[in-house]
Amino acid sequence: YNDVSVLENFHAATTFDILVREDCDLLASFSRENKAVVRETIIKAILATDIAHHFKLVTNLKNKVHEASVNRFSATVMGS
Repeated sequence: YNDVSVLENFHAATTFDILVREDCDLLASFSRENKAVVRETIIKAILATDIAHHFKLVTNLKNKVHEASVNRFSATVMGS
């Protein structure tokens, strides 16, 4: 039983329940491999909306922005 990200798992399951309907199968023309990539991407995107992971994601983003700023500043100073 999966009790982690319950709401997000429900949303992912519902998404794929809808996508297998003949009138909603946006992936019908995709190859098996491409469908697998799209499925993985959709699942990751939905699971990333879990607020339990929000602050970690925001912190990681802030760190990357800061690191990029430092690198850009260093390159400017060193390049002068």
